Amino acid sequence: MGTEKPLPDNQNNLLRRLLIILTLEQQARSIDDISALRFHIVNESRRAISFDQGFLWEKDIAGRVSLTAVTGVSSPDETNPYFQSFRRLLLHLLQEEESKSEEEKKGEVRVLTKEMFPAHLHAEWDELRHQEVLWSPLLFLEKECIGGLWLNRSQKWTDKEKAHTFFLTGSYAQAIHGLQVRRLDPYRWLRDLPSLFAKKRVMAFVLLVCFLLGFIPIRQSVVAPAEVVAVDPFVIASPANGVIKQFYVEPNAPVKKGELLFKLDGRMLKSEYDISRKALAVARANYDKALNRSFYDADSKMKLRLLKALVEQKEVETRYSKEMLERIIVKAPADGVLLFNDPNDWLGKPVSIGERIMGLANPKHSELQIWMPVNDALSLEKGALVKAFLGVDPTHPIEAKLIRAGYEAQLSPHDVLSFRLNAQFVKRTSPPRIGMKAMAKVYGSEVSLFYYLLRKPYAYMRQVTGW
Repeated sequence: MGTEKPLPDNQNNLLRRLLIILTLEQQARSIDDISALRFHIVNESRRAISFDQGFLWEKDIAGRVSLTAVTGVSSPDETNPYFQSFRRLLLHLLQEEESKSEEEKKGEVRVLTKEMFPAHLHAEWDELRHQEVLWSPLLFLEKECIGGLWLNRSQKWTDKEKAHTFFLTGSYAQAIHGLQVRRLDPYRWLRDLPSLFAKKRVMAFVLLVCFLLGFIPIRQSVVAPAEVVAVDPFVIASPANGVIKQFYVEPNAPVKKGELLFKLDGRMLKSEYDISRKALAVARANYDKALNRSFYDADSKMKLRLLKALVEQKEVETRYSKEMLERIIVKAPADGVLLFNDPNDWLGKPVSIGERIMGLANPKHSELQIWMPVNDALSLEKGALVKAFLGVDPTHPIEAKLIRAGYEAQLSPHDVLSFRLNAQFVKRTSPPRIGMKAMAKVYGSEVSLFYYLLRKPYAYMRQVTGW
């Protein structure tokens, strides 16, 4: 077998440099921290490309440009005059790039000179002491510019070095873009959980923590719909059989004692009163006639007691008819707030004597009525804490204390089988307006976190399996 001829020195150097470039690209893709990757780009790249100082700038999603890394500097301060000079040169260069057409935007690696910048920026160039600057944009998928490298040294740049820089910046662009997307991904931690739990020690620690947390005491609670209701309101009912003719008040309006509320149609009662008056007059005339004849007629004298009783009966009927006629106008029995719905629901509607028309409540005497669903029922004691979250102001809960709990389930206004609870507002809390809706959170006794989380699943399993 013949011996292989050794490669010339220039080819050895080229292969060695290409190997270094591949190593740098692999290291860049394996780095999972954006700060470490920036440090790698401006410092470790000198192993493949010789330069004195490198600037790495990046563009965020909003299009803002910032200096993120500088060779030999741990954290560049953009308020430093030196870095501000670089920023002004960079912004001018980027504005020129934006003004170019799509065909002119090739994103190639090129050398920058002082003459490429306007005269007012020459002082900035001299401030940076630039000699030979290599400009290399970071292109993701060779289309989107997400940043760039600004490399400076004293020697001239060769075409090979430009090509090597182009290869490196392509890999750097992919690595930076991947870390930026990962950092902005809100579900990244979920995808990292399987690899984290794959470690036995971590898994054992997590299980131990979960087991210990299960013994933490926590108060049971249930959330149920509620309403602010009046305490012992006056029931204002229809005083007679008839039809409601007119309302003088509006729903939920405050009224004073003696103020007119509503009026019944009194035509039928007026007719009954007129008839009873005429019947009374006839009865009195018959009684007077019999009284005059009783002095000489024995039959008339015997009828006097019967006719007198008939007169008394007609007097009672007349007084009753008069009282019923006077009752057709209903007045407020006390000060308070009226509780009823739309008056149009009652106008022209026939009502019976004693039928409830509205309620009259003291706005300062109110309580919370809660409908706790049977499926969420808890064992509650008198005085249990209740927090009401009103629909008009859910950020400020109102505290109350449980005073009554129904022992029998019934259908709630929402057609859900529930237990009715009543809670009294604490004294330091001003009661809300009667009729307001709320969601109430009722607190029960303390139990362990295990019981709190597994109570419903365990109860469902017992119901399904019968075990």
